[in-house]
Amino acid sequence: MHTYNEDSSSRQRTEYVYCPEILSREGRTGYGPVRRFRERPTPRGSAMKRMCLERGCATLTTSTRCEPCRRAHERRRQANRPEYERRIYSSGAWQRLRTEVLAEEDACAWCGTTTRPLTAGHIRSLRQHPELALERDNVRASCRSCQNLHQHRRMR
Repeated sequence: MHTYNEDSSSRQRTEYVYCPEILSREGRTGYGPVRRFRERPTPRGSAMKRMCLERGCATLTTSTRCEPCRRAHERRRQANRPEYERRIYSSGAWQRLRTEVLAEEDACAWCGTTTRPLTAGHIRSLRQHPELALERDNVRASCRSCQNLHQHRRMR
């Protein structure tokens, strides 16, 4: 349980936490007040660093995974895909279709956002309708969050 006693005139806050490392250093046990300086907000445009999501990796990164772990994760993800999906997504025809779709459409087909990066995705699932893999009418530009949302809905 955390409770904060903020003092607006000061850059410090009193935080009541259970943190054995800090409390044992100070010779105390249980819950107690710990004085800490409030961190300044990160400047606009600079991303906050966090630990890589891969188990056992302690690298700080601005994205979800550090570069070596991202490449390893992508290899594992590709290895779990069916063979026909790997062939389609690595083909030159798909790359041209994807480029064409992203050049034509400047907003997400689902939510209409123009601020997020767009990806090309199938409307009808590639696993359920492989015959529509390279049909222009079956591919739309969408942001990553909508792509994931609609992809999981199609899988049900």
